[in-house]
Amino acid sequence: MSSTLAPNEAIWITQRSLEKNPQAHVTPTTNQSKARVVLLLDLDCFYAQCECVRLGWDAMEIPLALLQWDSVLAVTYPARKYGIKRGDSWDTVHQKSQGACYAVHVPILTTNGSRTDRVATLPPGEVLAWVENQFGDNVVLERASIDEFFLDVTNVCYLESTLDVCDLGSNNSLEGALQETAVVGQSEIMTLVRNGMDVDVEALQRGAHLARCIRDEVRTLLGFTLSAGIGSNKTIAKLSAAYGKPNGQAITYPQFVDTLLADTEIRKCRNLGGKLGKTVQALLPADAPTTVHSIAKYLSLPTLEQHFEAPTAAWVYRVARGVDTEPVASKNESALTKSITAFKSLPFDVQGHDWESLASWIRLLADEIVSRVERDASRNGRYPKSCTIQYAGNGTTGQRNKSIRVPFPAERLSKNKKIDELCGVVPKTVQAKENSGFRLRRIGLCAIDFRNRPASGIDRFFCNTCTSSQPKSSKGLAMREQVSANVSFCEPLDLLLAQATDEHVAGMVQTDFAKRQDKVVSNVRNPTLKEGKPVNRIFQPQINSDKELAEKLQSAFDRENQALEALDRKAKTNLYRKSKARKIDDFFFTKR
Repeated sequence: MSSTLAPNEAIWITQRSLEKNPQAHVTPTTNQSKARVVLLLDLDCFYAQCECVRLGWDAMEIPLALLQWDSVLAVTYPARKYGIKRGDSWDTVHQKSQGACYAVHVPILTTNGSRTDRVATLPPGEVLAWVENQFGDNVVLERASIDEFFLDVTNVCYLESTLDVCDLGSNNSLEGALQETAVVGQSEIMTLVRNGMDVDVEALQRGAHLARCIRDEVRTLLGFTLSAGIGSNKTIAKLSAAYGKPNGQAITYPQFVDTLLADTEIRKCRNLGGKLGKTVQALLPADAPTTVHSIAKYLSLPTLEQHFEAPTAAWVYRVARGVDTEPVASKNESALTKSITAFKSLPFDVQGHDWESLASWIRLLADEIVSRVERDASRNGRYPKSCTIQYAGNGTTGQRNKSIRVPFPAERLSKNKKIDELCGVVPKTVQAKENSGFRLRRIGLCAIDFRNRPASGIDRFFCNTCTSSQPKSSKGLAMREQVSANVSFCEPLDLLLAQATDEHVAGMVQTDFAKRQDKVVSNVRNPTLKEGKPVNRIFQPQINSDKELAEKLQSAFDRENQALEALDRKAKTNLYRKSKARKIDDFFFTKR
């Protein structure tokens, strides 16, 4: 695989050229004895590629434009050769490609509940499982977005055994990987010269080898192509990846960081694409190039500190010189998405209508977000605590964009009850903020504040049982009946009664237990209360749902807790009385 780079991007890199470029080695982690090796792996034209995988097409060969209504959302690289870009209409796609480009409309959801085939998605678990199986805890993974993630492979790349990865273990494998790697700052693909090479350069080369292995595995297992950037920190790796697109990889050696930054527009640099980048660019001289290197050339640290807070100024100063000390976050913290979002731009003919007319669209959104949250909970063992209602529209004061946070429905609720709760909360919340003349144009739901689900305890019991009304096997039924019998006869309460000496506590528990027995017996004697549902035992009616069983367990637990607390209070009271009496006795004894 070759990569086309600008002619002015320097020379072949050989051992001699490295010796002739003794520029200061920019080490991103100055407190470490070795430079980091960071990979940025980016799925090529992800949305369009997802559709190609679903259809069984090769995204690197088939020209495809993915449209929503009459606007292009994503374009494969073969289609880009015709000049097709995002935002083009269907007619424009047809004219530019002369009918050679496929135009596919995105799968949609309908308000009547039926849905088309969903777009294929990348199962991140398979990629993560392969990486963990190969490298164990020696790598750190951070998910940067839906289609890209960082890998810190420093610990692996300073080991000779890195060449044994993927069963490609030979020097020829490393050389083959480097021949397919574009070198930022060079006009040709690099020729491997290993003898006497700088140790940090060797580590980066091993990083290129690992990137190639991962890309090959993802292509083989999942059918997706990846582009990779290899550098000594997150910023350099991210910028390098652009030189490897599509379906390739690029590496930036420390000696050529300045070359990379001199060719990078400020808005293209990581974390400088928004308001911060525009403000920094405005500080440059009018005739200065709007590149990252210009920041280092024209803006000193004191100048930056005059316009930004000290931490921000220091970060801009460092990143303009290719230094980025931000670590790759642990996979346990950042590998998963921080939010799950579903949005709907309302058709023009329903904008401004009352909420009854919009109910079907709100329910569609609620169904979508709840389904995805439940799927995420089963895969990743977490559940959102909050939900933001985000909407846009026109009111008496002009256009408004608003975001309101509300609690996400409890996990113990059934799916339909969660949907119903969201359908009730959304109109009520928006109406409380807007007047009757507000014309809603766009609305969305976003699940946030994810918390790990409890591994055990009564909360986990509710989470596991609330969605099932009947056991799935006779073994489960027998176990449930055994537990039900224990709840019915309440042996733990009998033990508490035997230990209790306070008549009030014993009477309280006995009265409660007697009431429950009377209620059950009356239900048995009055068949109208349980029509068509025979009772197995005198003290225990048939339990018809796991939720009912859970409620009985919780009730027994609460009663036992109450009795224990009463006993504990009694013991403390007796101890206090004895202590007080002892103090009085000691007082009089001392007086004598």
